[in-house]
Amino acid sequence: MEELSSIIEKMICTEVAANPLEYREPIIGYADANDPLYNTLDEKIGAKQFHPQEMLPDAKTVIVYFIPFPETLIRAIRQDQHTVPIWSQYYDATNKLLDKIGKNIIKKMVTFNIKGAMDPPTENFDLISLTGHWAHKASAVIAGIGTFGLNHLLITRLGSAGRLGSVVINAK
Repeated sequence: MEELSSIIEKMICTEVAANPLEYREPIIGYADANDPLYNTLDEKIGAKQFHPQEMLPDAKTVIVYFIPFPETLIRAIRQDQHTVPIWSQYYDATNKLLDKIGKNIIKKMVTFNIKGAMDPPTENFDLISLTGHWAHKASAVIAGIGTFGLNHLLITRLGSAGRLGSVVINAK
């Protein structure tokens, strides 16, 4: 049987490639849902953060995927030095893509008797504190996808221009 990580990675890459907008190849990582760093996020971020077990009681792994924007979008933003219309198009379309990927991963995991849970890629934050309750970026760092830069920006091997999604599953 094909390894679970290979199935997940093919699903993500296929969805990204099939999207009408251009993206660079996704970066995919896996975090241990019991990594001790999850216990420190409330303090580090300064707001209550869900632990993977709060999303899925028997959580074992957090699947994290970073979808990097194309160089053409990055150049357009740098050239104009302000938000350009294509940025809004990519932001909205990528949020929908992340949501679709997460839901498809959860649906596929059911076929292996694996449970999954996810938090939406956007509009999942407290309107007062402006902080989210699930830290996609922190999970990306724990999964080894990148590191935190200035202002807690996630820096990956392909830079920081892109969007993140994650799914918690109850399998290694």
